[in-house]
Parts: sequence; structure tokens; C-alpha cells
Amino acid sequence: GVFNQNLKSLPLRKYYKLSSDQTGIVITKVLYGGSADGLLKEDDVLEAFDGHPIDNEGYITLGKSDRVNWYYLFAQYSPGDEVPLDIIRNGQKMMIKVKLKPLSCIVPFREDNMNPSYFLYAGFVFVPLTGNYFQTGDWKTFKSELKDIYIHGLPSPEHKQVVIISHVLPNEINTGYDKITNVLVDKVNGQPITEM
Repeated sequence: GVFNQNLKSLPLRKYYKLSSDQTGIVITKVLYGGSADGLLKEDDVLEAFDGHPIDNEGYITLGKSDRVNWYYLFAQYSPGDEVPLDIIRNGQKMMIKVKLKPLSCIVPFREDNMNPSYFLYAGFVFVPLTGNYFQTGDWKTFKSELKDIYIHGLPSPEHKQVVIISHVLPNEINTGYDKITNVLVDKVNGQPITEM
């Protein structure tokens, strides 16, 4: 649930007040709803993951010489596991424990896929955008803005879900709108839409 940057740059290391023997990576973004949300902060320096020191390029050493990206360690844990992290925050060393959660994303994949939520008003069918929804059609036919959200979108307090009008059931009440499909809904009557 974080984005990070390596600390190979000496000026960057000086900016974070790291001594020559301190190594790690800097947290550049904490994902809303992710495992680290509320625990890690932007500009924290992550020194070690469960006792494994992280070097300035974002690698850990396994055994005597095998260097792998620090993300490799996530494969050793499951959601619900608690992992200790050694960090430096504002020049102060700290140890925090993070309980791992499934990846937080704005376009989730629903495992059950049984009862999708929807809202029907005047023939307009509103649904949350999910990975399952993309499986209902040909990827090439979806609008580029929806594909971009699927690939790059991140949740936030203001945008917990993506809501779209999937289609319109034709009726005299919505004449002229019945060709609308896969349209992103940001606001309704001036009110921002954060989730279904």
C-alpha cells in the first residue's frame, strides 16, 4: 500500500538527514485504505521489513549474496499477518507493526460476482466499476478514461469507488439519452459522488 523512491542520491539522503551507515527507501505515497494507511507517512524512510535491511536501491539480501527487490518479502506473508517495519520519521528511528490487508484499489475484482450492486433511476443504470465489469465486454470497446482508471486509478477519501452509467433502459422519460453507455459519474445535481 505504498509508493517509494530509492535513496541512491546523496543530496536526497542529506535531505532526509541519513548518516552514511543508514540505508533504506523513502515513502512517497501511502494508499488510502491500504495496509500502511494511518501508520506510515509520506517522507518516512523505510529501513527494514521484518528485520531485513533495505538498501538504498530498494533491495534486500537473502542468504549470503542474493539481492532481490524488497517487495519479494510480501510473497512470504498473507493478509492478516502483522509485519514489523523499521522506519526513520523526521530523523527519529521508530518500529511500527503493520497488519497486512489485501491490495486497496479503486477498481476491485469481486470474488463472489453473484449480486453486483446497482441503482436504477429513470432507466439509467448506475453501477460501481469493477474488474468483473470489464470482463463483460471486449477491452477495446471500453472508453479510454475507464481503462486509465482501471490501470492507474487510486482510491482516496473523496473517491472510494468509481461509479458509471453502464447503460440506459429506453423509455419515453429518457428519450435522447438511451444510447449512453459506460459513462463516468463524478457528480449528480452538483453533489460529488464518492461511492455507490
